[in-house]
Amino acid sequence: MFCRIDSFSTRIGGEVGSASRLLALLAGQRVELIAAVAVPDGPGAAVMHLFTADPVDLAKAARVERIALDGPRGAVLVQASDHSGALAAVLSKLAAAGIEPTSAFSMRDGRGRFGCVIPLDARPLEAALRALRLEMPEGSFGAARAVGSPVSG
Repeated sequence: MFCRIDSFSTRIGGEVGSASRLLALLAGQRVELIAAVAVPDGPGAAVMHLFTADPVDLAKAARVERIALDGPRGAVLVQASDHSGALAAVLSKLAAAGIEPTSAFSMRDGRGRFGCVIPLDARPLEAALRALRLEMPEGSFGAARAVGSPVSG
């Protein structure tokens, strides 16, 4: 399965517990995140990238908790059967469409599935969705809980 999801980012302090405090605030507002990634942003600071299927809930929670968000931006969520080269296959399809992601985050669940989040700007995002829709054989991704704006493969 692959679909479009939204991403937002916010700066957090570099002190111990910054990320956990942010995530606890969002959990307290019942925000469901698909993924969260923190990256360094200079001395003593970091940027937390938050990926969600429901940008309205995240934006509402951010207002309530006074969290400054940058976004939304688009991303592609891929959930598929895990095998050697699974991520390479997805990135190869994007490369064939002339799309070179600047980042991709992937993980396997240990039960035969893997997931990948690929942040993209608007134009490459739409092209990526078209490339995956046109090039992924029917049934290549197992049925999973639908999130975001589904695109059938």
